[in-house]
Amino acid sequence: SNRVQIKFSNTLNPMNREELISSIKRIDTVLLEPTVDRFIVCSLSTGDGYWAFLDSLAGVDGIDMAEPYMRFVDSTLCTYGATFVAAFEPTVTRAQIDSLASLYRATLVRELDGLPNVYTLRNTKASGRRLLEQANLYHELPETRYAHPDILCRIEKHAYTLYDYYSVLQYHSRKVIGQFDTASVWDFAGLDRPVDVAVVDDGIDAHFDLPAGRILAGMDFNPDPVDTNPIDSDPRPGPEQGHGMGCAGIIAAGHSADSSAQYDRHTAIFGINPHALILPVKIFDDDGGSGAMTESKLSNALHYAWNSSEMLSCSWGWSRKPSCCVEDIDTQLMRAYQFGRGGKGCPVVFSSGNAARYPSYIRPVGYPAQLPYVLAVGASTLQDQKWDYSQYGPALDVVAPSGETGYYGDVWTLDQKYDLGVNPNYTGYWKNPIVWSCERYAPGVNDPNVDCRFGGTSAAAPVVSGVVALLLARNDTLNVETIYEIIRHSAVALAPQVPDSLTGWGRVDAFRAILSIARGDVSNDGNIDISDISALVDFLYNSGPPPFPSVLLADVDCDGYEDIADLLALVDNLYINFDPLPLPCFAY
Repeated sequence: SNRVQIKFSNTLNPMNREELISSIKRIDTVLLEPTVDRFIVCSLSTGDGYWAFLDSLAGVDGIDMAEPYMRFVDSTLCTYGATFVAAFEPTVTRAQIDSLASLYRATLVRELDGLPNVYTLRNTKASGRRLLEQANLYHELPETRYAHPDILCRIEKHAYTLYDYYSVLQYHSRKVIGQFDTASVWDFAGLDRPVDVAVVDDGIDAHFDLPAGRILAGMDFNPDPVDTNPIDSDPRPGPEQGHGMGCAGIIAAGHSADSSAQYDRHTAIFGINPHALILPVKIFDDDGGSGAMTESKLSNALHYAWNSSEMLSCSWGWSRKPSCCVEDIDTQLMRAYQFGRGGKGCPVVFSSGNAARYPSYIRPVGYPAQLPYVLAVGASTLQDQKWDYSQYGPALDVVAPSGETGYYGDVWTLDQKYDLGVNPNYTGYWKNPIVWSCERYAPGVNDPNVDCRFGGTSAAAPVVSGVVALLLARNDTLNVETIYEIIRHSAVALAPQVPDSLTGWGRVDAFRAILSIARGDVSNDGNIDISDISALVDFLYNSGPPPFPSVLLADVDCDGYEDIADLLALVDNLYINFDPLPLPCFAY
C-alpha cells in the first residue's frame, strides 16, 4: 500500500519524466530505476485510497500504466512488467489463442521454448485492466491451465559478492583472491572462524570497516612518558600515524555483502580475512618512531604477541641484521615457531625491507625477515615483476602485490577516521593540499578515512598475513611449517625455476592456498563426509554441476584428473582404511 510501479510513455525524455514525478505530490522516492518493461518503483507518502490513486495515475498524460507493487507470502518483494504467461490446454489452437488475445486486448509475444502452447502475452492500456487482473482473467478461462504475471526472477550468482565502496580500486588485494565477485577465495566454505592476528606496529583504533568488536584489547610497549608508564593498555596510534591501520585494513577490513552499502564510503575497504580479530601490539611511539623501544621491550612485545594470538603480522625491521643486541629477538621468534598455538607453532610474517635501491650490502632480505622460522615477504608489481626497492635473496619466501614506497604507493586500505592518521597530516611537508587527493586513482575522491597511498613491503606482508589467517580459519590444526609450505607451494611462480632469489616461490595466491587444503570437499560445506561422495557421484556420472568454486575440489587424490579414482580415494578415506587424503595438494 505504500509502493507503486509506474510505466511512463516512451515519448517522455528523462527530464520530462523527472518533472512529471515531481508534480505527483504523493510520490515520495524513486526506489528502483527502470526494471522490467521500463517500469520504475516509487514509494508513496501515504497508502490511503491506494486503488483509487492507481486509477488516477492511469489517467495522467505521460503515464502508460500504474501497477500495484506486491509481496509474496514470504515477504519477498514482487516486481513485474506488462507481460504475463498463459498455459493453454493442448487442444487449443493458435487461431483460438489469437482470438482470445484480440478479445481481451492483449498482444501475443512468443511461445516459450520447449513448452508447447505456453505463451508470453503483453497487456495493453487498451485492455483497461491491470496486469494482475488480466492474468487472473486468463487464469479463469476454460481454455487455459494456468496464467500468472511474468514476475521478475531475482536470481543471484552463487558467488561471494562485495559492495565495498572502493573495492574496485583495491587492485593489489584483488590480484590474489581469485575471480572477484565470480569465484573468489571467499566462496570456499569454512573460512568464518575468527582468527586472532597480532599486528605488531604503531597501533590500531576502531574504524567503520574494523569496528571495536573485532579489535582485541592489546598493549602499548612504547608509551609516553616511559618513566612513569613503561607499558600501558592503550594501543591506539598517535594522531598522525596510520601504518598499523593500513596493515590491519589489508588483513581484516570488513566486507559489505549488502548492495545497499555500495554507495556508503564508510563501508569502503575489504580485507583478505573479514572475520579476523586484530590484536594491536604497539611498538612505535605516538610520533611513529622507535622512541624508547629497547631490545628487552621489543622482546616482551613479541612474546606478548605470539602468546596472545594465533599469528603475527610485522611490516617493520632492519634493512640488515644489527651486529649486536638481537639475541632476545631471535629467541622470541624461534619460541613462537616452536611453542605458539599450543605447540603447533605461531606463523610469523615479516616484510623483507625496502632498501634494495641502495648499495648492494643491504640488498639481501632484512632482519628479522631473514630468519628461517618466519615468512619473508617481498613486494611485486601488478604486472608480477619484483619492485626494485624490495629486498631479496635466498631467505625470501614469496612476494605479494604492492605499490611504490614513501607515501607514493597506490594500495587502498584503512586510515584512522576523520582528521586523524596519515590522511590528512597537518605537519607533513609532502602533503599539499592538507587532505590527500586520490584524484590520480579515483576522480573526485578525497576521503580522510582511507589511505590510498600505502605501499612498499609494508603493504605486501599483510596480504600474506591475511592468507595465513584464512588457512587457520579453514583448518586450525595445521602446524606452522605446513602453513609455510602451503604459502610457498601455492604461490604463482614468477621465474622459470623456484625458489628464485628475486621473487622466492612466487606471488602469493589465496585461492590456490585454500584449494590446496580443500580437495575432497566436493560439496563445499567445510567438511569431508558422505555428502561429498554424493556430490562426486552426481558430478561424475549424473551430469551434475561441477564443484564450486573450483572443479578441482573433485580431484581428491591430487593426480590432476577428476575420475573414479577420486571416488575410491574418498570412500577409502571415510569408510575402509581411513587413509588420509593427500593434503595439502599442489596440483593446479
